[in-house]
Amino acid sequence: MINKKFFLAVSFSLLAALSAAQTYYVTHGNRLYRFKSASTVTSVQLKLNGKVVDGFSSLAFDSAGVLWGHAAGVMYTIDPLSGALTKRWSFASGNGSNTFDFRKKNNVEQWIGFIYKTSTNSSVLARKDPKTGTHLGDYAVAGTSGLYAASAYDPVTGKYYAAIGEKLKSFDPDVANFNGVPVGTAPLKKAILAGGAFWKGVFYLAYREAQNGSVFFTHYDKTQGKFIYDFQLTATQAPYQNGMGYAIGPS
Repeated sequence: MINKKFFLAVSFSLLAALSAAQTYYVTHGNRLYRFKSASTVTSVQLKLNGKVVDGFSSLAFDSAGVLWGHAAGVMYTIDPLSGALTKRWSFASGNGSNTFDFRKKNNVEQWIGFIYKTSTNSSVLARKDPKTGTHLGDYAVAGTSGLYAASAYDPVTGKYYAAIGEKLKSFDPDVANFNGVPVGTAPLKKAILAGGAFWKGVFYLAYREAQNGSVFFTHYDKTQGKFIYDFQLTATQAPYQNGMGYAIGPS
C-alpha cells in the first residue's frame, strides 16, 4: 500500500510535453515548479502570509482555471507565479485528501476526491462544495485494502477514474460502488508517489518509485488497456520531499 504521506496528484493536458500553450505545475514539499518542458524548470516557494507551508500531496485546476492544492488536511488556492497561498477550508481533524479533482453537475461545480481517515486507515470517495468545504455526500468506499494514489474526473464520460497498485477502476460519481469497475491496468505496484487527471478524454498518470529516482509521465491507451510512457523528470529536476503534486494548465 502506498504511504498516504507521499501521495501525488496530477492534472495533465493532451500532449502537454509538446505544446507551447500549456505549462506543467509540480509541487515538491514547499516548492511549486513550473515548466513547459523538462529543460525549462523554474520554482517558487509556497507561502501563506509569508510563512512556508510544506507537504503538498495533491493539485488540480478547477473549471475557472484556478489552481488548488492540499497539504496537511487544508485546501488552498495557489498563485502559480508567486507561490502565494489562500486558505479555503479544512478537513475534519486527522483527515485529508490524497487525490482530488473538480466536476460540474447542473452547472454547479463540485470538489470530488478520496478523503483518507487516519483513525481507520481507510478512504472514502466523496464530494464537497469547493467554496465552503461543506460535505455533499459519499458515493464510494475504498475500504482498508489501500488508499487510491491517483484519480481524476472525466467530463466526457461523467465517470471518476482511480488507480491503485496495478489496477485502474472507474466509479459513477452518483452511484455508490464499493469496489468500482475494473477498466485496465496501472503501473503503480512499486510507486511511492502517484497522481493523475483527465484531459480531452485521455487519462494521464505520473509516478515515482524511489526517492532518488525519476518521475515518470504516462497516458492511458484504451485500445491496449495500459499506460504508455511519455517522458520523465530526473531526481535533480524534481528533488524528493514530503508530499508531491502535479497539475497542468495554460501559461
